[in-house]
Amino acid sequence: MTMNCILCLFTVLILGEFNTAAADWIKQPSPATSDLNNVTFVNPSTGWISGDSGKIYKTTNSGQSWNLQLTGVKTNIVDMFFLNERIGWALAWFFKWDSLFFPGTRILTTTNGGINWNGVMFPDTGAYKASVYLLDSMRVLLGGIPYFMHYSTNGGNTWMQSNSDSSVINNFPIFAIKFFNNTSGYACGGIRDLGGLIWTTTNSGVTWHPRFLGPDPINDVYLVSADSVIAICGDFKFGANIFTTSDFGMNWHETNLGYFGICQSIDFRTPSEGWITLGYGQRFFKSTDGGRRWGLLETPDSSALFDIHFVNDTLGWAVGANGTILKFDTTISSVVNYANQYETDAFQLYQNFPNPFNPSTVITYSIPYYLESGKVHVKLKIADITGRIISVPVDEFQNPGLHKVNYYASGLSSGIYFYTIEIAHQFSGTRLVKTGKMIYIQ
Repeated sequence: MTMNCILCLFTVLILGEFNTAAADWIKQPSPATSDLNNVTFVNPSTGWISGDSGKIYKTTNSGQSWNLQLTGVKTNIVDMFFLNERIGWALAWFFKWDSLFFPGTRILTTTNGGINWNGVMFPDTGAYKASVYLLDSMRVLLGGIPYFMHYSTNGGNTWMQSNSDSSVINNFPIFAIKFFNNTSGYACGGIRDLGGLIWTTTNSGVTWHPRFLGPDPINDVYLVSADSVIAICGDFKFGANIFTTSDFGMNWHETNLGYFGICQSIDFRTPSEGWITLGYGQRFFKSTDGGRRWGLLETPDSSALFDIHFVNDTLGWAVGANGTILKFDTTISSVVNYANQYETDAFQLYQNFPNPFNPSTVITYSIPYYLESGKVHVKLKIADITGRIISVPVDEFQNPGLHKVNYYASGLSSGIYFYTIEIAHQFSGTRLVKTGKMIYIQ
């Protein structure tokens, strides 16, 4: 089997991993072919999307058409924030390719909805700001690196450094800033394999209090209330993770979501229904119980999504790779309730990761909680394309919940293999079986 054939089969297997996609979302005609990283709407009709090559597009008719706005920059728009229909800010990292000179961050501002964008360099040379937030037209916060936070009280004419409880982490970058009101807010960020952090403030960003949560950067946060927050992160080794707090960040509870991907963006359509994008993981996580449990769904056309935003409980947007734009509109789409279909307490067999693999891969499955602990016999079998069993990595009684098995391929030839999970309850006679496909490449 040629490498091209293997890659084609791999694509088919990924697309067929689940039998139901996120039907709530409808792919839209897009004005862009390059990546879109940011989406924001100030009302159901008026919004902006932005991304690679300095592109910002505006709609005033709920996405029926998009108009390109001239920004004067050619590099990626890393973040964007609109306070209302008139006032908006965006950030781009500025490069002079001919001289390999990297002067820092270009701040773009508009006071007429983007008809005109004015650009000015952030005064500190070599500072790379990745997040912007406006408390009002005069008070602005910029998070980034090397110093984690600056703020202005005069619309960006002058900038001051925020204070932090710890100078050790002042050089950790910030990826998102969110405020519940004009005084209480959160920021998140970090450096992979060094630390994921959350900062909290109660004085509008003048002073911040940091807390390490884990080894992976925190990419986004959702503020349920001033005290209750959901933070998202993950990696391709240990999987997608969320952290939750209910005491303004004093204590955090970690939950692994059981899928090997990186959570990129989070927002809630209603107090109970939340969505998380997984970027190049090409999946959504969806919750229907306020974020306590999350189920996994395909994105339409397996789109890689980087940002998600709900305007209200009937309308939402998501953007991603290659100009992808998705719209959630309950007035035109048939919304399907998947509340119990992909919950982590249901019987589920997930796609192995990595796939294709060599020499090892991780197989993840969940045993339903309605089955009695200690009474569930589990058998995980590996078979070749002819159906011949070549390995049985698991053959034992296990408790309900999420389980992961590190399967090491020994003596296999390149090709397609099947992994089957069988669970049988000792007394009730319940028997459940699921099969997945994987590719081994020498």
